[in-house]
Amino acid sequence: MITTPKFIAASFGLLLSVGAIVVPPLASATIGGAVPATNTAQAIAFPQALEAKVLEDLRLRLGLPERTVSKVRITRVAKLADPNSQPTTTPTLKWQVTVQAAGQSWVYIASQPGTINFAPVESMPPIVKAALAKRLGIAVPDLRIKAAQLTTRMRECPSNANCLPGYILGWRILTFNSPKLFNVDAQGNRWRNEWQERTSSAGLPLPLKSAVMRDVIDRLVGIPPNLLVLGIKPITWSFCGGGGDRPTPPLMGICHTMKYSGWQMRVQSGGVRYVYYVQRSDNENSIAPDGLQSIPPAGLMRVKQEAARRANIPDTEIQIQSVSPQYFDRCWDVPSADQTNPDCRNEIQAGWAVMAVGGKSPSPSMSASWIYHVSLLGDQAKFVQAGSWAPPPMPAPLRR
Repeated sequence: MITTPKFIAASFGLLLSVGAIVVPPLASATIGGAVPATNTAQAIAFPQALEAKVLEDLRLRLGLPERTVSKVRITRVAKLADPNSQPTTTPTLKWQVTVQAAGQSWVYIASQPGTINFAPVESMPPIVKAALAKRLGIAVPDLRIKAAQLTTRMRECPSNANCLPGYILGWRILTFNSPKLFNVDAQGNRWRNEWQERTSSAGLPLPLKSAVMRDVIDRLVGIPPNLLVLGIKPITWSFCGGGGDRPTPPLMGICHTMKYSGWQMRVQSGGVRYVYYVQRSDNENSIAPDGLQSIPPAGLMRVKQEAARRANIPDTEIQIQSVSPQYFDRCWDVPSADQTNPDCRNEIQAGWAVMAVGGKSPSPSMSASWIYHVSLLGDQAKFVQAGSWAPPPMPAPLRR
């Protein structure tokens, strides 16, 4: 059993841990497609109640004591035009608010009667974007951020030390440039105090075991108190072999008899049991669970039932073709969602991309396919798209 840090409650009501946690986004109204109104450099009447709400929210997010409230100040307010407003309705007043605190600028979207929405993507400092672009090997203008979250860590401060106020800040970032989740510090570097295992078993190298545990923690957004390693064992597998402990075979038209060797590692947290297959040559930054063997059964059943309803067939005729572990934005990367809505961009959630097949397709030689994005625990399934699917073609037999 792995020992994990205990959570403590801060005096102002936010739950904190010595591990990274995410400051939860505030409930907010939909602000779809809001853009700055035509050059409003002049002062704009911004309600004092909203101003106080923004300042207090940011103070709490950054973990600043009340005595430092004077150092949190609004530097710019720009009125936003709502393109969705109708001539026959009274438009909702919206503002983009820039606040200076802790040595950088932070952005909020505020609206009447009293809604504020922290905008993490717009608040991300240039140094973080530059570091991320460098890791991806692209130019900063080519970096496209899908969603982001501000994270905090408690400062390790002895009682007799004069420590800086506030939390140690970091970011969880999801981009359109890569499926990987980036967990970085305030300068865009990897967190230095990442999870490190001290012991291993079955010959599994410590760096690989640590990488597996970090991947689990990233998907859970923090270190849970019930994290358990259920087992580690060395295995050898071939994708042509049936049954036994082996990774889920990829979709392929020909079965390769090549033998692979590595380890199976199973990790339990709450209602999810993650199954990992790792090899000695694996990149520590590309570790991911086996989707089909890790997704909760409830998630698969939910997809089958939903796909069967759309196909108008019994759910017994629906087959799960593939399951991939993925990260989504707050709107589950569903194309029908309003991707200009800041709410979609202020949260990152782990889950599963599931493809089910079954039902009639426009092509007689193909089956209907159904793509769903499923929550980590399998209690939600969001329909993404329908299509057609056919198995990979088998190679022609050799002529003698």
